Amino acid sequence: MWHRLGMARGYSRDLRERLLRAWASGLSAAEIARRTGVSPSSLRRGKRKQATGASLDPGASPGGPRKLPAADEPALRA
Repeated sequence: MWHRLGMARGYSRDLRERLLRAWASGLSAAEIARRTGVSPSSLRRGKRKQATGASLDPGASPGGPRKLPAADEPALRA
């Protein structure tokens, strides 16, 4: 169904919505965590945001500015 994500943060809004739908459909937070690698605390935080009407969009990533200029990214992808 899902693969192990292996990410610590920065889940997309789409993923957050799918995880919360899976939880609402009856899967336990522990089962979702086992299948995806998303921690149960992240699921609970998302559910709390959803219940209060807060945005599920990911926040800004911590850290410094990008080292690679946006103009160089197509060459890197090639």
